[in-house]
Amino acid sequence: MRTSHSNLAGSAATAMALSLWLVLAFGATAHAYDQKAVERLAADNACTGCDLIRADLANADLAGADLRAADLRSAILEKASLRGAKLGGANLSGANAEKADLSSADVSRADMRWIDLEKALLIDAALTGSDLSGADLGGAKLTGAKLAGANMEYVDLNRADLRGALLTDVNLNRAKLKRANLAGATLVNAVLERANLERANLQDAQLVGANLTAANLARADLAGANLQDATLKDASLQRANLAGAQLVGADLSGASFRLATGLTQAQLDSACGSVTTTLPEGLTIANCE
Repeated sequence: MRTSHSNLAGSAATAMALSLWLVLAFGATAHAYDQKAVERLAADNACTGCDLIRADLANADLAGADLRAADLRSAILEKASLRGAKLGGANLSGANAEKADLSSADVSRADMRWIDLEKALLIDAALTGSDLSGADLGGAKLTGAKLAGANMEYVDLNRADLRGALLTDVNLNRAKLKRANLAGATLVNAVLERANLERANLQDAQLVGANLTAANLARADLAGANLQDATLKDASLQRANLAGAQLVGADLSGASFRLATGLTQAQLDSACGSVTTTLPEGLTIANCE
């Protein structure tokens, strides 16, 4: 059956319009990723296990999208809306998600190494068991986020808002947390060796069993924090506020409390230290056995 010129023109116009819509909605890209995957995502708001490597999805509205196990390595997600999206098991390593909105998204067990999430919204997001090592989360909002068991070694969380976040068993070795807000956060058994928590807000934080060996807590606010059985060997707590902090069973060997405020003899009597523990004048501590 012969096709009329008018039908061909109509089909071409429709295809062109669809291509233009995809470019506007998801951005143009020079990378030869699976174009059908992008089309499927645009049509269904779902593309599980899809190849979206280096896809340009900046400013895209992907709220509630199903992208479980999708490959989004080095994808551009800047300012994209991924509120409530399903990204469990996805690979987002090296992606640019600066200022993206992942509030209430499920990004559990995802590969997020070296991802750029600077100033992103991750309010109430689930990142349990994800690998965020080397990620940039500077200034990000993670209030109420669930990060239990996550690997966040070398992560940048400077000035990030982590109030009420769940960080049980998280690895924050050498993490940058300068001026971060961790008020009320749960950091039970967290590893914070050599982490920089200078001027961080840790009011009422749960740090039971946390490892803060050689951590920088200078000028940090630890008022009401629970540091029971925590390890603070060689940590710097100079000018830190420890009013009402619980130090039962804490190891303060080699730690410096020079010019710290709120620290009492009663608090120190429940902890132990060493001859190299530096305390404010008039206070003493027993040696750890």
